Amino acid sequence: MSQSPTSPDSPIGSTPEDIPHWIEHVFEMWIFASRWIQAPLYGGLILAEVLYSMHGNF
Repeated sequence: MSQSPTSPDSPIGSTPEDIPHWIEHVFEMWIFASRWIQAPLYGGLILAEVLYSMHGNF
């Protein structure tokens, strides 16, 4: 008994209809993982802003 290409237990990307879903999934994972790159950058910007504002008070 063979599986139909649209059966629920077929692997992701096995049909042309699943390819956009697979691309969307990869894009979501990439965006979610990039938060670890963004966090130190924003932390550094906040620290620079605090130091800049404190320097103006002297």
